[in-house]
Amino acid sequence: MEGLFPVWGWWIYAGIIIFTVVTAVMFLINKKYTAMSAFVVPVVLITPFVLVMLIIEAPYPVNEALFIYQEVINFNWQALLFTAMNLFIIIWWTGLLFHRRKKVF
Repeated sequence: MEGLFPVWGWWIYAGIIIFTVVTAVMFLINKKYTAMSAFVVPVVLITPFVLVMLIIEAPYPVNEALFIYQEVINFNWQALLFTAMNLFIIIWWTGLLFHRRKKVF
């Protein structure tokens, strides 16, 4: 596959997706951050399918990141949806990593 990401890059992307789903399900089971975790699971599962549907439209020798950027500039709904989903996942992870618990004295 030509483009921006070699095969190992796609494996890393798949690993991040799987790790995010497992983490969100663990939070749901432990009843922590249930609203965001319940929303992130379907978002994470749908995101790769939106990416595949978007990349199918690309010309063959394509840089995926540049193609998605051009499609966002052209207001392609799939590119905008893919970008919004990834931003939501990044915001979810940022919220988990930088969440500070209230101290009880």
